[in-house]
Amino acid sequence: MAVPTELLNKRYLLGAELGHGATATVHRALDIATTGTVAVKLVASHRYAEAMTEIQMMQLLAHAQNIVRLEDTFALSDGRTAIVMRDMPRGTLYHHICPHAPVSLSQANAHRWLRQLVHAAQEVAIAGFVHGDIKPENCLMDEHNNLVLHDLGTMVPIGHQHGQQIPGTQMYMAPEILRGHPCHTGQDVWSIGLVLYAMLFADLPWDRASRRDQQFRDYFAQGVLPVQARLELLTPAMRHVLLRMLNPVPEMRATLDEVAFFLDANFPWFVSLKEPEKTSQKHHQRQSRHHRHEHQRQHTAPSSILPDIKLASSAGGCATPKSHRAGFLDPTVIQSKVSGDSAISSDSDMTDGHRKRSVTPGRANLDRLAAQYIC
Repeated sequence: MAVPTELLNKRYLLGAELGHGATATVHRALDIATTGTVAVKLVASHRYAEAMTEIQMMQLLAHAQNIVRLEDTFALSDGRTAIVMRDMPRGTLYHHICPHAPVSLSQANAHRWLRQLVHAAQEVAIAGFVHGDIKPENCLMDEHNNLVLHDLGTMVPIGHQHGQQIPGTQMYMAPEILRGHPCHTGQDVWSIGLVLYAMLFADLPWDRASRRDQQFRDYFAQGVLPVQARLELLTPAMRHVLLRMLNPVPEMRATLDEVAFFLDANFPWFVSLKEPEKTSQKHHQRQSRHHRHEHQRQHTAPSSILPDIKLASSAGGCATPKSHRAGFLDPTVIQSKVSGDSAISSDSDMTDGHRKRSVTPGRANLDRLAAQYIC
């Protein structure tokens, strides 16, 4: 396919396409005024309101670190809206945590990126909003290996209540949002908890956030995750934080500040596997049982009260959640254990309404991280 050479606004020379979907296309472009490289998102004319929301949120949070910044914006003659952002040459977080990532995920990077993501969510909360669509594809890496949160078009004020169509990605939505409750900061904590889970296990705990999913129902009924046995590799403190972030009862869920405190304190994530003392083994077993029982006790929201709510798609109707591009996000891949090539958009808002098959997790990142920590 030929590389376009269109000059936009007499300044931006479009280059290779980074991603596209039903409502927008993202290109890498040359800024001839600075000779630097930028990313230009071209939003379809019928999504003007959504584009304006994204621009306004970028302007509101222009001071914040780890959140995408607006470099320029303008309208095209055909009605499309152009949003100019910094180029993110290191791709999305997904590219770095998926099972077929070219470089194994290090604990240092996992800790650094998670803290930067929490900081970005804190900035959003301080401004009185929730992001509403935090996931690996919406976290991009700059040239200095810093995580930058993108796709602000789903941001709404705290207390906002969606109608029947909920913008965002169902797989990462907190259960109370699926039940139609008002938006709150805790829903972003839930999403970050799933991002952390994906970092650790190169997978997600269920195929879809629906009462029709057996693992989703099991988690609500018993507090049991698919990798329950492997949770023993995590320290009791780390395990406790993860489970609190994924507590389906919003009032009992960890706060952003609590997660930030845990990360800033540099508590260890993994237990040592070097011939532990028997008393230490028993202690960890008692701690593990305590946290499992406490987690199960706190699960008071039955899965039967989760309705099936239509999701807002790029076409404006009921659609497959738009994150189904990544290997560990695609239920069809997880169930059938199909191997293939990854097809992932660099732009976090890109979707064509189809699930793209990719590599099924073969070796979880938890093993790689733990091997680096154990001495």
